[in-house]
Amino acid sequence: MNKPRLTIFIRILLASLAPLIVLVFLYMDMPLGPLYRRVTGSMKLIAAVAAGGLSLLCASIFLTTRRKMLEQLNENHELKLKAVEEECLRKQVEAESEAKTRFFANMSHEIRTPMNAILGISEILLTEPLNERQMKFVSDVKVSAEALLAIINDILDMSKMETGHLSLVSVNYDFRLMLQNLCSIGSFLAAKKGILFESEESLDLPECLYGDDVRLRQILLNILSNAVKFTNDGRVTLKTSATDLELRFEVEDSGIGIKPEDKDYIFDMFSQADAEKNRHIIGTGLGLSISRNLARAMGGDIEVSSVYGEGSTFVITIPRVDGDDSEIAGTDDIAANFSAPEARVLIVDDNEINLSVAEGMIGYYDIECDTVLSGREAIEKISGNSYDIVFMDHMMPEMDGIETSRRIRALDGEGSKVPIVALSANAVIGMKEIFLASGMNDFVSKPIEKNRLRAALLMWLPKEKIMR
Repeated sequence: MNKPRLTIFIRILLASLAPLIVLVFLYMDMPLGPLYRRVTGSMKLIAAVAAGGLSLLCASIFLTTRRKMLEQLNENHELKLKAVEEECLRKQVEAESEAKTRFFANMSHEIRTPMNAILGISEILLTEPLNERQMKFVSDVKVSAEALLAIINDILDMSKMETGHLSLVSVNYDFRLMLQNLCSIGSFLAAKKGILFESEESLDLPECLYGDDVRLRQILLNILSNAVKFTNDGRVTLKTSATDLELRFEVEDSGIGIKPEDKDYIFDMFSQADAEKNRHIIGTGLGLSISRNLARAMGGDIEVSSVYGEGSTFVITIPRVDGDDSEIAGTDDIAANFSAPEARVLIVDDNEINLSVAEGMIGYYDIECDTVLSGREAIEKISGNSYDIVFMDHMMPEMDGIETSRRIRALDGEGSKVPIVALSANAVIGMKEIFLASGMNDFVSKPIEKNRLRAALLMWLPKEKIMR
């Protein structure tokens, strides 16, 4: 009962008892007979009982109301306390997620920077006239560095998945060419292991598809390399088929197989089936987990069947979306050799080794290169010279690549319009958008891939300066 209703109730009760109480006290002093005195005594008793009852009733109502108010206050306090706790937990989770993102960004930059030097110099050396023994050494260095880079990329993918930042980039692509490249890699890996690799493709496979071909290739390469890794004798087979609605890939191997009790967690992160037996096989335990998450992000899935000691079959299904072959990126242009002896580019990086790598890789196309070690020097160079492209590092002391790009865009004259391509070892999600928002035109991640660099040069160099 709320306070206004309680007040009204007490007022009505008092109004009803008031005449009775008044009469009792009036008759008490009058000389009446015994009958009237008994009646008066009874009325006095009734009045006393009524007054006492009223007091008890009022006290009861007061205590009940107070108890309900306290309960309501307590309930409101608990709700507010719960809301505060939930808000604190949300902020803590956000802070931890942000800290993890910063850690992976810094780790990516710190590891990719020396990796850029190793892979870049290896790439340059492979174009030099080396003898067979030297060529093998350089090739081994390059393969080992690429294996380490794959682990780094897996860790970054894991971070993106945990924070919900994994994104897919859909393009039109040549599906048969992608399969051909996968089979070449599969054959190479199997030959090094001393086993056979076979590919079976249905006749009705599409030529062109629309989707994230880079991620699809990553999934299939993970499954294929695992199959080769855990197969010591026999063969690995890739079967590819398609319906109107989906693509189906089956990777069969005659390897060691998977125990029934291990099948439940082989897709968990950092897990490896039969770890004691396979302790000599190197791996992070991330590949299968990342592959399944990628497949599910595409609307598909990965399933496995296995007989321990006989082999395993992984089945990857992905929704089929046909593409437009006229929209496929110019593969011929990217693959073709060219030179641009009249072109001039500026490379900006605070690391001298990275400058040497970028200069060597760009110089392969007979392009004149100027190099500077800071954003301030870059602005001075651009103010007094004409460049066709500026390749800009991101993380530099004093003035980073983003601030340098903004200042370049604020310059007077033609220098403000020069195409700027970010060269960054920071490959976490969202960095390309940040670079573009700062006034840059494109992004090439470190370690620099030869094909990606070639594509950027073909995109941003003046067409009249490119010689086929």
